[in-house]
Amino acid sequence: MELPADAIYVEGADNTEEERYSPGERYGRTYQINYLRCIGCGLCVEACPTRALTMTNDYEMADGDRGNLIYDKDDLLAPLHEGETPPPHAMREGLTAADYYRGEVDE
Repeated sequence: MELPADAIYVEGADNTEEERYSPGERYGRTYQINYLRCIGCGLCVEACPTRALTMTNDYEMADGDRGNLIYDKDDLLAPLHEGETPPPHAMREGLTAADYYRGEVDE
């Protein structure tokens, strides 16, 4: 699916056992959202296979520096809650990648 505004850039890479960043086979090595191009259509949320993208009511984005409106992966990651293990970490025993993608992991 091609998104209309070309606001998201993803460069994928393969996970290995020595260098693992996610439970699946691949991960987003480079991930950027350019909010200067975003038109708020929501197609990215619909197309996201892992439900990692969400829409909020925060739609008034303005800044005096255009570079501040291009978010890298570090800007987009949700903060860890108390007791959560920072990635990368092994998939929990008895779970599959599909469990993660469907949001069926409690902790």
